[in-house]
Amino acid sequence: MDPSELAEAARQIQGKAGTGQGAQDSLFMGMSMGGLLANLLFSLIGFFYFKYGKSTGSVPTMVTGLALMLYPYFISNTLYMVLTGLGIMLAHWLFIRQD
Repeated sequence: MDPSELAEAARQIQGKAGTGQGAQDSLFMGMSMGGLLANLLFSLIGFFYFKYGKSTGSVPTMVTGLALMLYPYFISNTLYMVLTGLGIMLAHWLFIRQD
């Protein structure tokens, strides 16, 4: 195979063959604008969870905050990102409610 065939095969594997919009398909790390906004939203919520947990000495709240700040870097699909963030907050609420 020559280099042009390899480049075409790589584009097909990435799902961008023939579109000519490689840079426009995603903004950052494979995320869309909605994904970036969800990332920002849940990271900010996580920061405040962590800050509140640290000030009150609540370890579960601090762990929830860390989870909310870090998980968006591992999930690029916006829907899954939102559902995971809501799930983490629901799990925290259920855990705290039991105490």
